[in-house]
Amino acid sequence: RHFGGAVKPFTFSERLFAAATGILSTLFSGKALTLLKVLVLDVLCQRRILKESRLRWVMHLCLFWGFTLLLLMHALEGILTSKVFEDYAATLNPFLFLRNFFALLVFVGIGIAVYRRFIQKAPRFFTNAMDRYALILLAVIMLSGVLLEGAKIGSFERYFLMVTDY
Repeated sequence: RHFGGAVKPFTFSERLFAAATGILSTLFSGKALTLLKVLVLDVLCQRRILKESRLRWVMHLCLFWGFTLLLLMHALEGILTSKVFEDYAATLNPFLFLRNFFALLVFVGIGIAVYRRFIQKAPRFFTNAMDRYALILLAVIMLSGVLLEGAKIGSFERYFLMVTDY
């Protein structure tokens, strides 16, 4: 923004305007279909990983879709799910089944990741401390959710509260 002298920083409104202009010019250009194709094939379907290894692809899809859908359906239930589905109740099917299914997907992904790292030991496979930490953190989050749900199912107080509510 200058030739010599002190640098004048961009203001927040200038940065916001530049970002909005760039996003809109991309969305309404000839590249919009390419952008959509890349989003679907490379981000949502993870095509590049599929080309490398089918097992790794299944692992990534289970972790990505399971955790994302669980986040949308469970963690954001008050903000999103209950607004999208007018008859939403976390303890009724199909919502309860879907939450449990998404959790199962995450556990399958964690299981495949553990298998690939510690049992399969594929050549040229590198696992650092951050990978282990991420797997342990994800497993702890998922296990605590399962244990909490089990405690609620076994709780007489919770059962009695549901009886009085419904």
